[in-house]
Amino acid sequence: MSEQAENIRVGYQAALDVANCENKLIWSEFNNLILINSIVVSATILSNLDYIFVKIIFHALGILISLLLYFAIRRGFKYLDFYKRNARLFEKDLSPLKMISEGKNLAEGMEYTVGEEKFPCNKWLNIKARCVISLIILLLVLVHFLCIFFWIFN
Repeated sequence: MSEQAENIRVGYQAALDVANCENKLIWSEFNNLILINSIVVSATILSNLDYIFVKIIFHALGILISLLLYFAIRRGFKYLDFYKRNARLFEKDLSPLKMISEGKNLAEGMEYTVGEEKFPCNKWLNIKARCVISLIILLLVLVHFLCIFFWIFN
């Protein structure tokens, strides 16, 4: 194997490894977001605190944490896209390997190929994780706003 081919293989492997780490980090941040919000909402709803101000502060912190983690997760998806693009560039020189390129087709709801076999993809079932995460964060922020509204006007 030539030195250039070895460098391409190592670069491809490095891009995949870093993309995998970034993907794990994104889901770890999302899990932390769900955990923190669950604690904040349940603590304020189930507590017997008569101090409405404290409950409002907790929910305001929940909103702040949700927004901060939203931007961190969004940044993580940008890095993940960057690493995948680099892996695709290396993949062009590693034919017949097309795992990342075909994975993009699968992610976009297009027909994809594994070896010589072609597979259709249902576009209606193709929901991007970043959209689902954004929707869940939006719902969490809405829950916090509704709780603040409830504590203020109740």
